[in-house]
Amino acid sequence: MDEDLDAKLKELEKVHEAIKNLKSSADDKTEQEKAMAAADKILKERKANETKTVLNKTKINKPSDPNAGMMAAMAADAEKRAEERKKRVAEANRIKELGNRALKEGFPCEAERRYSEALSIEKSVPAIWTNRAIVRIRLKKYKEAIEDCDWAFRASNDKCPKAMINLGNAQMALGEFEKAEEAFNKCIKLGKRELAQSYLIKLKEKKEQQEQKHKYLSEDKVHRSDYIADITKTLLKKGGALEMYLSIISILEISLGRQKHLVYDFIDARGIDIFKTPDGIIIENELQELWITLTPDSIAKNCDQQNNCISTLWRLFGVVVRQNYPKGEEVMDDSAFPDILLGSLQSGNAEIRTCCLQTIFFFSSIETLRSKLVVVFHRTDTLKSFTDAILNDDGNSISLSMQIITNLTRIGDCRRLFRDDFTNTIQPTLISVLENNDKMESETVAKVISAITNMLKDDFIRRCVVSADLVWELTCHVLAEAPAETKDDIDMFTNLLGFLHNMSFDKSKIVIENAPRVARSIERCLIIKSKNDDVLLRCIGLFNNICTKNSECCSIIINYTEKLFACLNHGRENLRQLAGRLLACMAEKSDECCLRIVKADPGLSKICKFLDSKNDSERGNASLLVSKCASLIEPVPINLIEPLLNIVNTSPCDHTRKNAAVAVGKLSRDSAEGRKELHRCHGLEILTARLKNVKL
Repeated sequence: MDEDLDAKLKELEKVHEAIKNLKSSADDKTEQEKAMAAADKILKERKANETKTVLNKTKINKPSDPNAGMMAAMAADAEKRAEERKKRVAEANRIKELGNRALKEGFPCEAERRYSEALSIEKSVPAIWTNRAIVRIRLKKYKEAIEDCDWAFRASNDKCPKAMINLGNAQMALGEFEKAEEAFNKCIKLGKRELAQSYLIKLKEKKEQQEQKHKYLSEDKVHRSDYIADITKTLLKKGGALEMYLSIISILEISLGRQKHLVYDFIDARGIDIFKTPDGIIIENELQELWITLTPDSIAKNCDQQNNCISTLWRLFGVVVRQNYPKGEEVMDDSAFPDILLGSLQSGNAEIRTCCLQTIFFFSSIETLRSKLVVVFHRTDTLKSFTDAILNDDGNSISLSMQIITNLTRIGDCRRLFRDDFTNTIQPTLISVLENNDKMESETVAKVISAITNMLKDDFIRRCVVSADLVWELTCHVLAEAPAETKDDIDMFTNLLGFLHNMSFDKSKIVIENAPRVARSIERCLIIKSKNDDVLLRCIGLFNNICTKNSECCSIIINYTEKLFACLNHGRENLRQLAGRLLACMAEKSDECCLRIVKADPGLSKICKFLDSKNDSERGNASLLVSKCASLIEPVPINLIEPLLNIVNTSPCDHTRKNAAVAVGKLSRDSAEGRKELHRCHGLEILTARLKNVKL
């Protein structure tokens, strides 16, 4: 009897422990699964241990179990949890497919976001962890990728070859070669020998290259001028092994990058000739031939070591030119350079393409090199091919590509070169970025918009953009819907507002038609980001432009009259001026706006102080506001007549004097006190003397 009691108590203790674990593991999916497995085990043991006595074909059950109700509740709870988990897994896999699609279309950041969303729903699917690890390796988030691989192992009981390969790749990228080798060897044990062997070969090559670099860089001689000269001469000799060439240019890249003065020893040893077509004097060698005959096809046929040489050469070229711009111009003048540039950009090799883009970006940042690039494009008629090549991208380097275009279009001649094919190359990129802004980083969107805005300085290009209704629609949509949380988000908003501001200068009917749409979209910016001075400045500046073109916009900005008055006291002079100009524009366009202005400033006291401003633009705007709103005020503010007459007498601007004179006329016309004040201040004499040549 005691033994039965002890058994029952132990069983009851197990049940209570299982229920406790089920409740406490709600937030951790892995622990929850362990708790559910323990509960299932108890249920199976109980079913197996049930004893029944059969007498005369009649079942006689043992006495009823006091824990039966609890066990039944636990079984029902386990079944419910299993069903819920099944639904979570299905939803997580659905979102995973969205991530897969984003990755395939070239939006790794969006793919990472989708995989993270899927994992927030269900953490037990190994494929989602491994997919996110792949994306994070591509985004160079190696430590985060390793964490994802660890989670994939937990979810698969350490039986996930894909996670093992990803782990090895991430560790290899971090230089943790022993750990990477261990991961690839474990993958062999998991049945993926051929795949793992290919990665072990890559690991061996990278390891040897790294060891050789460290060996050379640990010696003092690499920092000596004579050594740099010696290895540079070796670089130009014919018949060397490709491995030797790769080692030398790798050493040069690092040594010259660390010790800038060594660049001149490299140049003195004629090292720059490795980047130029042989002229019969320079000895042609295999490395030089690899460089000057570079094409997309040759890169595709090259071995990994050859393509590593090309990537390193691009980086070395950038290091040298940073210290000596004329040598960069010299290489760009070489007949083979345009083909080398296009071949690198058009290749399918991501490393070569990235190294090339980074070097060209530096060139485009320096005025002399930028001008030389444009001359080369113009001379060889390769700008279209170059633009196609840098924009034909999977989404990873579009930001860098557009920054290059931004820099190039600082030169008016280059903007004109872009005219012919703008609608077929750059504009589709703009539309694609705006359509997929939610899948891209805000920083990337901001840089693309900045590039296009810079190009709008060209009248022809601006007309192309302005005439595209889809551009208006998408830009306004992004302003109205995109998040505004981070600094990059704010930069994106600021650039979009600047983009619309430049578009609004166009005098076409399309701008007038789209003005209300723009006003509604930037209204959101005034609501959510009015504390940011740059956003506020761009919003008010844009409202100034569109209100002058379409008075319907005034019906929107009128709701922010008080905010504009607050801006009149702002510390930034340009913000004060724009706010005053917008209030004046509103008063000029709409009587309703005049009523709202008088309501916000009943005696025009806030406006009055700008009549004495040293800034003539502020005085002109204040005069216009008085001329439009004075008739709505009782009693007439005759105290404004004297400062207005002072403006008429001292302003260098005809338009400002005219506004002040009109305001004086309205204040003195219907009021005896006003006429007396005008006479006291010798107003008629001032008006007659100062307005002789002003058309009223």
